[in-house]
Parts: sequence; C-alpha cells; structure tokens
Amino acid sequence: MQRKIALTLLVFLGLLGASFALAQESGPQIIISWKASNSYAPSFFQGKLLPTRSSPVNARVLVLENGQIRNLAQTEIRWYLNGKLIKSGQGLTETQISFDQLANRYNELSLTLRQYKGSDFSKSVALPIHPPKVLLNDGNLLNSLNKDSALLIAHPFFFSIEQAGSLFFNWKIGKESYTASGISGSQVGIDLSRLEPGEVLDIALEVENALNSLEKASYEKQFIVQ
Repeated sequence: MQRKIALTLLVFLGLLGASFALAQESGPQIIISWKASNSYAPSFFQGKLLPTRSSPVNARVLVLENGQIRNLAQTEIRWYLNGKLIKSGQGLTETQISFDQLANRYNELSLTLRQYKGSDFSKSVALPIHPPKVLLNDGNLLNSLNKDSALLIAHPFFFSIEQAGSLFFNWKIGKESYTASGISGSQVGIDLSRLEPGEVLDIALEVENALNSLEKASYEKQFIVQ
C-alpha cells in the first residue's frame, strides 16, 4: 500500500514538474527599450531622459529564451503606437518614433512578433512625453533670500536640444528684465542690499528653445527679503 502511494506521488510530482517546465517555456521573454535621441537635462540629472513632442525616440526589441538572445532576422515585427500600426518588417528590431505637436502625454508603444515559432507574441511599454520645464537652484530654493546678494541658476529640462547654448533665458527680477542665451544666460546675480527686510521680490523666468519656438518653460515665484 505504501509502495503504491509513493509511486502515485512520484507520478504526480513528475507531471507537476513537466507542467512547470512547459509553463516556463511557453513563450519568449520580450524586452522593449527606448531612448529619447534629442532631449536635454542638466548634468546632475540621473533619471531617464523623457522626450518632448519634438524629440524622436529610438526603440529596440530583444527576445530571450533560456537566457539566450534569439535571432529575429526571419520574424516579421509590427510596431504600434497607441494601437496604430506605425512600422512593420522582417527582422525590424529597431525603429524610430516621431510625434506631432498634438501627441498624447501618455502613450503606449507595443509590438507583435508574427508567427514566431508558429505563434504571435505581443509586448507593450509606456512611452510618456514630458513638456519642457525649468527649476531654479536645483529646485531647492527657499521662499526667502537672506544675503546681500544672491545667485540664481536656471536648470532647464527636456528641451529637444543637445546643448544649453540653444536656449534663450528671459529673466524678470522685480521691475528689471534681462535676456541672454547659453550657460551665461542661465545665471543671474541679484543685489539685495538696496531692498528692505520683509520686502517682496517677484522673480519670473521664461526659457525658450531658439531652434523651436513652440518649446518653452516658465517659472514664477515671490521671495521675501530677510
């Protein structure tokens, strides 16, 4: 009786192991990666560069099976953006995606491997668009300025440029206005010695892409002089 129970248990474990193996090998592991090819951020930024509506995106797919990268040269690959077919072709493992000025902020990039080993396999990833933005002094500027002078440094993000030299910085500090470009234009020194403690100082900044006037970012804040 015990021998029969042990035999039954072995058969059950064998079938369970076979089922687990089949589940593990039931489909390939599809990895989609993407990179904004023309999106600017300060050197201290450690996150992923996000595209603007003017930044092309390069996308790539890898397929892994049993820890090995598979050759997709003979596989038809169909790329979709928000469910709309944008490109397809045999062995098309890489593609470039462009957006128009009305593109959604939040997008879905997907693909289908057609008849890969006799079946279709699909994968999708999020592809967000981020409008340009600007921060002052790493975003850590307090609500008050308490020195005789202060240095304001503008940090632009997610403009479709390669260098900050392509940006115009339009400052308005109190009643005075300044316009400059490049790294020098991103920094402004303020003489606070002529202001009384408790006085409110309005600071506004607009950053514009000289190569694309549709790309702008603004900052506006009131500071109390101490």
